[in-house]
Amino acid sequence: MSNQLYNDRQVEAIGKEFKRRLTTGEAEGPTVVVALVSMVKAGKLDASHMQKILNTLYADKVKILAVLIEAQQFLGPDVVDSIINEVRTSFH
Repeated sequence: MSNQLYNDRQVEAIGKEFKRRLTTGEAEGPTVVVALVSMVKAGKLDASHMQKILNTLYADKVKILAVLIEAQQFLGPDVVDSIINEVRTSFH
């Protein structure tokens, strides 16, 4: 199994699919965050990919931070704190 990162087209498709699932109620924000973190840990996405997808899904720093805080119950505080810090620094 290769740990090659997804390409930009694949990252965009993942974002669109998660957006569709959130819109239709098939998924909730924390579930999407857990899936994204899993993809990062598997070496398929990097932090910038995750940020791009979160921006596609929420387009608002406050909403992104809220869903990350919600996801903390599934991921643990250290993982989410790291992501929150990345989100905060990406919005100048």
